[in-house]
Amino acid sequence: AALRDDDRDVGSDDEETSSSESSSSGKKKPQKTTWSGGASRRRRRRGLFDVDANVSVFETTIRVLGGLLSAHLFASDPELAFAADYDEPFLLRMAVDLGRRLLPAFETRTGIPFGTVNLRHGVPSGETAVASLAGSGSLSLEFGVLTALTGDGRFASAANRAVKALYDRRSNQYGLLGKHVNAQTGKWVESLSGVGSNSDSFYEYLLKMYALFGDESFWGYFEGISD
Repeated sequence: AALRDDDRDVGSDDEETSSSESSSSGKKKPQKTTWSGGASRRRRRRGLFDVDANVSVFETTIRVLGGLLSAHLFASDPELAFAADYDEPFLLRMAVDLGRRLLPAFETRTGIPFGTVNLRHGVPSGETAVASLAGSGSLSLEFGVLTALTGDGRFASAANRAVKALYDRRSNQYGLLGKHVNAQTGKWVESLSGVGSNSDSFYEYLLKMYALFGDESFWGYFEGISD
């Protein structure tokens, strides 16, 4: 089934019903209000991820977005026959909704994303510009798959731009990258280099992007760093 641009449910808004009963003394009992589930319908219209919550861009991408994309690919593969009734790609629609909510994190002067985004309001006020190499540069795989499945180039473009921005800031002397960078200025906050925490998956994703998409630029980044 083709992906529809508007995946929202068209239920009605909250419906409030009120009733008042009279007691034997003639006095009215306190008014009782019941809700018909409108809040649940509103959530369906706006999407499961329409919540006022701050989330890690990196963790949400690799776990939630990646999980939705993987589940969609399994469910839509006729040879696997995991979900014979998967006629509407609701998992992909959820992934698109989530991906759109993560995109504001990339709106920096360098293209390197903030580490945190609010799923409803965008980047939180006062959010630090310091981002880790792994957290800001290990998003291209999931965003690339999202673009491949939808044709919406914004996702891959944002994530790939971040990788290039990080690579371009490698050490002139050693060709190495630090572990933490200011996403607005592009200056390294922690210049210590290594393949451990806060940096490991950046290098991993360079190879995975080449293996999955055959993107020569990512192989070039990997060679440029390893040399």
